[in-house]
Amino acid sequence: MSINGTGFNNFQIVRGSTAIAIGDAAGSRTRSSIGTSWGNNFAAAGSAMFLDSPATTAATTYKIQGLATSTQTFYVNRTATDTDTASWPRTSSTITVMEIAQ
Repeated sequence: MSINGTGFNNFQIVRGSTAIAIGDAAGSRTRSSIGTSWGNNFAAAGSAMFLDSPATTAATTYKIQGLATSTQTFYVNRTATDTDTASWPRTSSTITVMEIAQ
């Protein structure tokens, strides 16, 4: 993930439409699963691991939502300028879900 300019980026894990694995509410702080900050054209990695107990046998959808808490553009898996040189990375994102039998 990268941002065009300096900024703070927050990510949350979502099951269906409900944010899970987020921090406690405190003042005006953004509740997030992962939070990062960086400068212009810097790509950073973030990770989270969470054991969810959705209490259902129905199909369940998980996703990651991102929020750039600045007025800048937010990019995933590339730098802001995406310059075609070896020093500007292209990355990948994955979500791994495992069902744990009881």
